[in-house]
Amino acid sequence: MLGDEVNAWVRYPEVPVQVRGKVVAFSDYAVQIEITQRDGTTHRAWVWSGAVTWPTRS
Repeated sequence: MLGDEVNAWVRYPEVPVQVRGKVVAFSDYAVQIEITQRDGTTHRAWVWSGAVTWPTRS
């Protein structure tokens, strides 16, 4: 779970965007993700767990 790459919906000031990020921490209700943007800057954000799509496990 930690370190998994997930898709998550985040909200920038006026627009919701689906991003790909790495799981840094999680609880029953929220997931902290780390996002690296095209310019190389890295951001961390907490999002509700319902906004995250986890990879399928085989």
